[in-house]
Amino acid sequence: MIARPTITQASSFQFGRLFAIDDPLILEPEPTSTLIGNAQGLYVSSSRDPVVFTSVMYADFTFTSARFNGSSFSLFSRNLFLDKVRKLAIVGGRAAQRAEKRTQLHFFLHDTLSVENPSAIMIAHPNIIQTSSFGFGSLFAIDDPFTVGPEPTSSLIGNAQGLYVSSSRDHVVFTTVMYTNFAFTSGKFNGSSFSLFSKSSSLDANS
Repeated sequence: MIARPTITQASSFQFGRLFAIDDPLILEPEPTSTLIGNAQGLYVSSSRDPVVFTSVMYADFTFTSARFNGSSFSLFSRNLFLDKVRKLAIVGGRAAQRAEKRTQLHFFLHDTLSVENPSAIMIAHPNIIQTSSFGFGSLFAIDDPFTVGPEPTSSLIGNAQGLYVSSSRDHVVFTTVMYTNFAFTSGKFNGSSFSLFSKSSSLDANS
């Protein structure tokens, strides 16, 4: 849990609690079943019902083995825990290999945490002690500039605004799931924007 309401509630499910997840995906219900990927992101306890636990999930499901290895999908959906079979809303994804027309955008995002005027600020964090320096579960609001070149003084072409959560328990690799709108304010795509809901890893040079 990374955030909770500031009011007292009778429900044991605590409407409004926010959780960060890094959950394994397996083939069978047993925890020892074959690992095929991970689900990373957020879910919020979204119902005031004291009997039925309901959440809304904002998570990226990535396959790391088997048939869909290298592919992923993004889920933004209500999740009713009483339903044995659930129909959930997939809002995007990426395939390991796909033959289709693509538009390639190349720019540099400047995410600054440790100066007097930061572009990213932590707004929630877990209430547990962690050994990881990446702070699994830390939630950030961002207003990051993106530029043509890697230098901060390079030509500004837009801003990325939204949220990202530190989404992995890995102590070596910093991974986030981003919920961000990228708006172009100059250049070829001036006036255009796109919304990103995806996992981003520090190991990916072109993420």
